Amino acid sequence: MIENAMLLANLWLNVWFQVAVICCAAIAALIMYKRKVNSLTDTIRDLDRRLVERAVLLQYAKENEKKAKDEALIKQSEYTTLLTQLSHDMRTPMNSVLGLTTLMKSTPLTNEQQDYLQSIKKSSEDLIDALDETLRTAGITHAEEKQQAPKKQQVTYTGKLSPEFAEHFPLKILIAEDDDMNSQLALMLLKRLGYEADYAGNGKEVLEIVSEKKYDLILMDVQMPEMDGLEATRMIRLCLNEQPVIIAMTANAMDGDRDACLKAGMDDYLSKPVNVEELMQALETWSRRSLTS
Repeated sequence: MIENAMLLANLWLNVWFQVAVICCAAIAALIMYKRKVNSLTDTIRDLDRRLVERAVLLQYAKENEKKAKDEALIKQSEYTTLLTQLSHDMRTPMNSVLGLTTLMKSTPLTNEQQDYLQSIKKSSEDLIDALDETLRTAGITHAEEKQQAPKKQQVTYTGKLSPEFAEHFPLKILIAEDDDMNSQLALMLLKRLGYEADYAGNGKEVLEIVSEKKYDLILMDVQMPEMDGLEATRMIRLCLNEQPVIIAMTANAMDGDRDACLKAGMDDYLSKPVNVEELMQALETWSRRSLTS
């Protein structure tokens, strides 16, 4: 036992033995270090793989979110377009219903017939109100609700539908309207007010007529075949030396439609169904301006 201890002591005193021990220790430490490095490398690779997977999943989620938003915007746009078209399609015939009701109320009728007409008028107005409320719920604003145009003068003419109105406020009027019922209604209303108005069925006809005859005022529909009211207005503003007053009288009654009409060069805007008093107010206002200019 003592001999073995002495042998080990002699070996430890030997330089080569010390070098061998140190080398063995260094090799063992290097092996442990490499194992630790390999373990960390594997961990980092695993984290990188997970990070790439999550990045791919995040990109996929973003693309799906964008796709869903785009689809929602398309559906919202289609819904808005549908409601806007529905508004236009309903206002066009309701303009005739309310206008003819007004005309009939000014004729001799029994009390019972007056009650019937009042009920028709009230039901028609309720229908338009319900339509406007539906549009507001969908975030579509009626043009009149954001009107920023200057207020017109109040009507000073106290008479009802009478030819005397045109005597007080003379105007040469052209009606641009593609709907037969609405054009006939406008002609009848103006005739009741004392005007002998002319009629055009689309924008091209308007340009042909105004090139041959001077008018003080044009009641211009917007949606018409061949050439719409906006384009016809732009052409009139470019081509005529003596400019008429142009009033939009249209079923395009959503927010932005008024601005589009004014931007095209129109002077005023009336949405369908047109209130007869508002029409009379516009005719009086522009007649007074034309007389003073």
